[in-house]
Amino acid sequence: KYISSEEGQELAYRIGAYRFVECSAKLRENVDVVFESAVRSIWDREKQVSRQRRRAAVKKIAKRCCIM
Repeated sequence: KYISSEEGQELAYRIGAYRFVECSAKLRENVDVVFESAVRSIWDREKQVSRQRRRAAVKKIAKRCCIM
């Protein structure tokens, strides 16, 4: 089923999508961009989680050092 760009952008906004990309599997347009965006969203999420874990670990260590 074909959907308009506006409908796609609205849906992307509602679900909190990483990015909205128009593509056509039938015409093979921007299909590679869709997969690139999917992989980049995973990498960016992993980076964010890693930063949060590092911060939590540093806080935990700092708390132990300062309390003792």
